Amino acid sequence: MTQDIAGLPVLDDGRFGELEADFGPEGAREIVDGFVQETDRQLGAIVAAVTAGTIDETLVREAHGVKGGAMLVGATRLQQAAYDLERTARAGVDPAHAAAVLRDAWAATRARLA
Repeated sequence: MTQDIAGLPVLDDGRFGELEADFGPEGAREIVDGFVQETDRQLGAIVAAVTAGTIDETLVREAHGVKGGAMLVGATRLQQAAYDLERTARAGVDPAHAAAVLRDAWAATRARLA
């Protein structure tokens, strides 16, 4: 249920410019910092659920939250990976592969945001 996301950009660089225009440089940085903190927490919950073999509404909700945050900051690859995990979990399919793709997308996104 996951698609190949390697060809997607890690970040939509124009989106950060939009955040800066809307909220100023400091406001944009605060938004990104909050996104990083929240996504770290969400990924921890996702990894714990997948490790425990728990495919439930919590997993779906956390993946959905990652997707929304990624959309806000323009993390294109992460957004698609989160969407794929959310869809996989909703279908009741083993989410291990989709979660691994999401972790990789998060690592790439986090590195770009640093």
